[in-house]
Amino acid sequence: MDVDIVVALISAGFSALFGTVIGHFLIVARYRKEGLSDLRSKVDEKILSAYQKLWVVMSPLAYYDLQGETLIKRNADGVFLNRQIVEQFFTDFRTFFYSEDGMLISRPMREKVFEVREFALGVMAEHPDDPGPYIKISNTKAKKIENGFDWLRKNIRRDVGLLDTQFPGKEMERLERD
Repeated sequence: MDVDIVVALISAGFSALFGTVIGHFLIVARYRKEGLSDLRSKVDEKILSAYQKLWVVMSPLAYYDLQGETLIKRNADGVFLNRQIVEQFFTDFRTFFYSEDGMLISRPMREKVFEVREFALGVMAEHPDDPGPYIKISNTKAKKIENGFDWLRKNIRRDVGLLDTQFPGKEMERLERD
């Protein structure tokens, strides 16, 4: 056999082998990337579901309620903390926290809930003998509790990517036309 033919065959063989190996690594990398993307998508869906459930748990913290039972009540007599709503929220949050959804909540979110809990329970502990569901508190303490829960609401929306549900005017017009 001619040396040139042997060299050409060996070169072609190495080229084919090299191309096959590189192709294999590229295919493996692509499948890995697709698999990780699919996994991330599934995890994101679970996180969104967890935050939706947390949003429901937070409903007793609304500023307004049809029955008038809110966390903080303001009237001519002063500012009051509703002991029952505070206790119920933290009981419900503990149940949520130790469910399969609780582990999907961000660390800053959990830390803020625990921070507000410690403060609210501390305020309640200052008034162990107050009868009834309402504890008279200062406006400063009420604002600190409200600001903590406002932070939670705002950051739940941020964590799921909903900073603002308002559509710009031109976008709404385009959506209505389509």
